Amino acid sequence: MREIKTDDIIKAVAHLFEHSCHYLPEDVVAALKQARGREKSPVCRDVLDRILKNVEISAKEQIPLCQ
Repeated sequence: MREIKTDDIIKAVAHLFEHSCHYLPEDVVAALKQARGREKSPVCRDVLDRILKNVEISAKEQIPLCQ
């Protein structure tokens, strides 16, 4: 049976957690962009623009996505 060190698990989980705080899956980003293109309400378009800008900044600056 293969043994896995606790430190290896901790590092892997920490990496996954950090990655999930900085990036959205591409299909989610694509869906947000598609929704933005179909949206008729100026207020809703503005909200989607802000979300997409936040996604861009988060990936570039390595800071967590705002909720």
